Amino acid sequence: MNRIFRVLLLLACTSAFAQSEEPKSCSVGGTVTNSVTHAPIPRAQVEVSVLDRLRSTQSDATGKWLVDALPCGSIEVTVSRIGYIEKQPLVITTPVSNLKVELTPQVVLAGRVIDDQGDPIPAAHVRLLTSGILEGIRTVLSDSGADTNDLGEYRFAGLAAGHYILCATANTGIRRFYAERCLPGPPEGGLNTIQASAGYEGRFDFTLSPLPAYRVSGVVAGAGGATIDIRAIKAENAWSPNNFVTQIRRDGTFVFPNLPLGSYTLIAETATTSAVGSAAVTNADVENIQLRFQPRITLTANLHVISASGKTIGPKDYDAFLWGDGPRAADPAHANNESGESFTIPNVIPGAYHFSFAPPKGFYLKSATIAGQEIIAPGITVTAGTPPLEITIADDGGTIEGDVTADDAPSTAWIYLERDGQPVRNAQADAKGHFRFDAVPPGDYNIYAWDDNSNVEYGNPVWMQRYGKPAAVSVTPSQSAHVNLVRQVAPE
Repeated sequence: MNRIFRVLLLLACTSAFAQSEEPKSCSVGGTVTNSVTHAPIPRAQVEVSVLDRLRSTQSDATGKWLVDALPCGSIEVTVSRIGYIEKQPLVITTPVSNLKVELTPQVVLAGRVIDDQGDPIPAAHVRLLTSGILEGIRTVLSDSGADTNDLGEYRFAGLAAGHYILCATANTGIRRFYAERCLPGPPEGGLNTIQASAGYEGRFDFTLSPLPAYRVSGVVAGAGGATIDIRAIKAENAWSPNNFVTQIRRDGTFVFPNLPLGSYTLIAETATTSAVGSAAVTNADVENIQLRFQPRITLTANLHVISASGKTIGPKDYDAFLWGDGPRAADPAHANNESGESFTIPNVIPGAYHFSFAPPKGFYLKSATIAGQEIIAPGITVTAGTPPLEITIADDGGTIEGDVTADDAPSTAWIYLERDGQPVRNAQADAKGHFRFDAVPPGDYNIYAWDDNSNVEYGNPVWMQRYGKPAAVSVTPSQSAHVNLVRQVAPE
């Protein structure tokens, strides 16, 4: 009898222990609201991902939702609704009863493309350009597109608030192009834009006029009998460069059968050579363009170090590169640093470039010249006979420290340092409002504090003169200067 009792007791204890090991049941719930109006959003889709399971529900008329009977622990919550920008998944730990999620209303840009006779243009291409600040200049940051339907209609949805430009054009067949038109204006500089706040819905209709197309032909010397692609890139970028690609024949000749009006850069490349030219298409065929493949250029540079403390630098302590506008804008040529005294920039296609140099820590760029002429502001034109660059760096720079306030309290801010109307450096003040610049070249500067760097056109002197309220600060060699700043609000 005692034996049977012990067995039953053991089974009961085992069952109780197993029950105590089962995971608890948790729930997650909250509300979904409009980030602009703060009104509840009904029928928002809520998905809860935990382990290998996916649970979903919808918010009710008051924006509330609940998912229960979940294992306790880490889960992922995704909230979405048609007409709103989908948020990134939220990772939380259950249980949670008051998760507040705000969805931002989408921006919608739509319209129609017709020809000069009022007929719709199917398959017209509409580009959506996003304008923003890049290195202190408002410019076009991204470019996406869509084609119109059979009624000539287009629609861009799911967009975030921002600055946009719409451009439409069409190529409907052999020698049938339409001039590009942009609204609210041309994208040069990204200055004239559609300023769309969250929830904005705008309609923009285009009327396009037809353009004639012409034959452009010529010959490229030095092709060596190989079949090589040659591109015609329109300066205004009205059509994708891939639409204007042809081949150099084995005898060196090439023909673009249909190029619409405009100015073009012609470029052909191999691994070690390139041929670059131009063509202006006005109102007639263009013939007998002469190009020649030339070897890529290796640009040499001498590095001069002026150190008050006798410091020396090595090849890994600095960086230098060339970057160009136009077709080669996204393909910078970086330096090969042979030593602390010289470097080369190999494989450079002849043309116009900007030069940038990142000095070692504690140094600043004192000068960058070719044949005695400064190249930082005006840039450099690289040819086969370009003399060596002469780069001078020094370590006798000073220090600028300061503090930023807003509403009489310490504040974070973006700090911009300017000299002779040119941006020099930028930094961010910490939570206590403090900032510091080291290795600042001696001289007189203007210094600014802004709340949001994404709206600051610090590379635009006209904008800075209109909106900026600088403080003046002077830097002497190897000395420190202090300045107090009041944070400014950058206009959108």
